[in-house]
Amino acid sequence: MKTRGTQLAKKVVHVSSAHSASDIRIFKKQCRSLAKAGYDVVLVIPHARDEIVEGVQVRAVPLPASRKERMMKTTKLVWDVARREAPQLYHFHDPELLIGAVRLAKTGAKIIYDVHENIPADLLVPTDKAYIPNWSRKLVSKLFGWYEYRASTRMSALIPVVDAHIKRGRSRSRRAVVCRGGHRR
Repeated sequence: MKTRGTQLAKKVVHVSSAHSASDIRIFKKQCRSLAKAGYDVVLVIPHARDEIVEGVQVRAVPLPASRKERMMKTTKLVWDVARREAPQLYHFHDPELLIGAVRLAKTGAKIIYDVHENIPADLLVPTDKAYIPNWSRKLVSKLFGWYEYRASTRMSALIPVVDAHIKRGRSRSRRAVVCRGGHRR
């Protein structure tokens, strides 16, 4: 680990199965800023190769060939790689990573859930997530909303970026509002 002054820098691992390694919010605004502040930062993400970019260690997992592969295989791979890094803090960005985050939280790990979008609302819109049959959208939305809420209570902190998560009371004592109303719905 890098040192900052006389203390060891904390290690933060950002985890994503759906974004690119150059994502503006994840890489440029969060990872790069933490690295500049002296943190040991690792980004575990589907990417072509391991590399160090602007002080951020990119740990690559294979790029998925399909949405199904991303959901079934990539989610497990990114958590496997992230766990091996043994950081003080995990920061994840995709709702399909919730199951792995809950499992990891049970070990006592500190985990931040960065809620980029309002999935329950998106599931109700026929043009969003077109792979979900229209007849099941309402049920899937309710089930996901319930699971996301339950899972979020196990997280160390949340970063909601949509008003709906704030209004639904997502662990009010453990949240930071980054961009109120900055995303859809």
